Amino acid sequence: MAASEKNVRDQNAASIESARDGARQMADMTRQAAEATQETIRTAMHTATRAFQSSADQFARSFGLSGEQGQDLAHQSRRNVEAITECSAILVRGFQEISREWLGLVQHGFQKNIEGVQALASCRNVQDVVAAQTELVRDNIQQIVDNSPQIAESSVRVADEAAQTLTGKKSGSHRLHRAA
Repeated sequence: MAASEKNVRDQNAASIESARDGARQMADMTRQAAEATQETIRTAMHTATRAFQSSADQFARSFGLSGEQGQDLAHQSRRNVEAITECSAILVRGFQEISREWLGLVQHGFQKNIEGVQALASCRNVQDVVAAQTELVRDNIQQIVDNSPQIAESSVRVADEAAQTLTGKKSGSHRLHRAA
């Protein structure tokens, strides 16, 4: 029986290590995907800024706006695109942060579930099984309750920061302007 228990412990340890490796790989892939998305958005917004600037210049020339009016329209357009670009970057960073939090939650939950399976495997009677199982469920619910406010706060913070960027209420930020 002792050899059997050792074999179960070894298998459980191997399962836990495999789960940790899988979680690390998932975290790396999520990080790489978020970085690639952020770079794609940055490149697209840079291209859009140049195209928008060119369009604004053409628009100003075609409507006879010259001098100060044309420059004002071009500057206003550029500031709007910059505000949108900054807002997009904030949202991507927020997505990365929230994804990391969720990934940590999943990784921790997965590890707790493996430990719960180990506890179930070592049970000797029905009462032990029921106790181990209810403790596992309680721990999972407690983890969700404990982490949900943190994830919600991160989401609200990111949304507020993005909104402040668009409205210009943050010092040093750009404001989205409307043409007069």
